[in-house]
Amino acid sequence: TAGTYKDTLLSMSGCDSVITLTLTVKPVLQATLNQEICEGSAYFFTSKYPDLATAGTYKDTLTSMSGCDSIVMLQLAVTEAPDTTKILANICLGSTYREHGFNLTPTRAGLVTECLSISRGSGCDSTVMLLLTVIKVPDTIRLFDKICLGNTYTNHGFNITPLSAGIITEYLYLMALSGCDSVVCMVLHVPEVKVEIVPSTFDFCDDHHLTLTAVSPQTEFRWNTGEQESVITVSNSGTYSVTAFAGGCTATDHYTIEPCSDFVVFPNAITPGNGDGLNDYFYLPNTSDVNKLSIFIYDRYGKLVFSSHDKHFQWDGRNQGKLLQGVYSYVAFIILNDGTEKRFTGSVTVL
Repeated sequence: TAGTYKDTLLSMSGCDSVITLTLTVKPVLQATLNQEICEGSAYFFTSKYPDLATAGTYKDTLTSMSGCDSIVMLQLAVTEAPDTTKILANICLGSTYREHGFNLTPTRAGLVTECLSISRGSGCDSTVMLLLTVIKVPDTIRLFDKICLGNTYTNHGFNITPLSAGIITEYLYLMALSGCDSVVCMVLHVPEVKVEIVPSTFDFCDDHHLTLTAVSPQTEFRWNTGEQESVITVSNSGTYSVTAFAGGCTATDHYTIEPCSDFVVFPNAITPGNGDGLNDYFYLPNTSDVNKLSIFIYDRYGKLVFSSHDKHFQWDGRNQGKLLQGVYSYVAFIILNDGTEKRFTGSVTVL
């Protein structure tokens, strides 16, 4: 018990000695701790119990600062942690996975593992493990083709109707076996093909021939007369058409020459060389209104091969008895009965 105590002792010299003791009694400290840990975790209590992982009551005696023992008691509870949840999913490279609380945009193909901790009311987190298979998107397929303006391109799953010439680029998204889209890029060339027939004059009946020019950026032509030049000369009325070609595409234009009311019409071909006795002469069929006529026929070099001042002339395609086969041009000067003077030019083919 704490207090002051005195006693008299006999010293070595034979005299009494008085001893006084003042005694202090310090209390023993006691403490109780209540702790909770999640299953799989460990709790450090004291050096005697550094890694506690089992629920229970633990007691240890420690030395206080006063030098007296202190008793510490631990009440340890272990809360069972939820099991880890595993999620298996697939995604295409370049897409974002936003399910189950994740927000993941993979940057490479293959298996990507990502964990997410979810806090529970017990204070212990549960874990969601995402096993994400990232599928590489098939490479873009580039195709090149061409089509004529006005047609519809339906190859390879496309449906393209160009509205103008040039280069058209279209994309088609297809579902691959992996579930990811594959891309087909079509680069379509639409050639510009155009043609217009331009006449040398609009008064065909004055000269009875007309030069027609196919105006086009193309260089390949075909007329309904069979000619393949860009410029032709015609001496008959009717409808003339030309087709321009470029890369398998075509463009066509038409030009119509109305019949002349003039009675002066020369034939454009004679056949004295076939021996059938028909169509053997170049002449003017109708001369009833003609007072005077002069005609001059030239070869392609400008040499005069025939001339006449008789309105009833007939040329059998010969010069000095020799048959001249080929194309020849003529100039005719006519004075009608009413005094009107007319000049006619054209060509005749001798066969």
